[in-house]
Amino acid sequence: MRTAVITILLLAALTACSPPVQVKKNLDGSTNTTIKTDKGEINVNEKGGTTHMKDDSGFEMKSKTESDGSVSYKGKSAEGDNFEMETGKGIDLTEFALKMYPGAKSKNENASFRSETKQGVVATLVVVTRDKPADVIKFYEPMITENKTLSTMDNNSLVSGKTSNKSDVFISAKEEAGETTISFTCTIKPVR
Repeated sequence: MRTAVITILLLAALTACSPPVQVKKNLDGSTNTTIKTDKGEINVNEKGGTTHMKDDSGFEMKSKTESDGSVSYKGKSAEGDNFEMETGKGIDLTEFALKMYPGAKSKNENASFRSETKQGVVATLVVVTRDKPADVIKFYEPMITENKTLSTMDNNSLVSGKTSNKSDVFISAKEEAGETTISFTCTIKPVR
């Protein structure tokens, strides 16, 4: 709901004049709010946690906030390309030929992002462990099969390169206050 309200306020602030706003009470007790501008419209349903945006260029996006706090987005770009994104859900690292670090836990419920388009998949994930950064990198180093780069500075270690399925990965491990934060950025292009 907070995301929907922020979206409405931002769009209202960005328009040069006050856009027509329509508020409709639904039978289930939820409220639909629609903001129409000269370029498109946004429709928000507060109870269902859904937002629908579209504009005259052909761009359209629907988002849904789940009860666990995760948000999914589906849509079409102005060029006609379909896309899907998720935030706050776990990332399956096996998609990028990686394994989850043993015992690692999610840092918070919004610590992941995944986007899929015809250009490929991009994902980010942040988890934590009590192990040292060097141990984390030692675990991931064998999974990098091409263009491997290793680096260590202070309490931060990283490894990057390509995995066995040609995913480009960047993994960093940084220690602070007795906890190591592992950050993943992974991309894979579609097989053609």
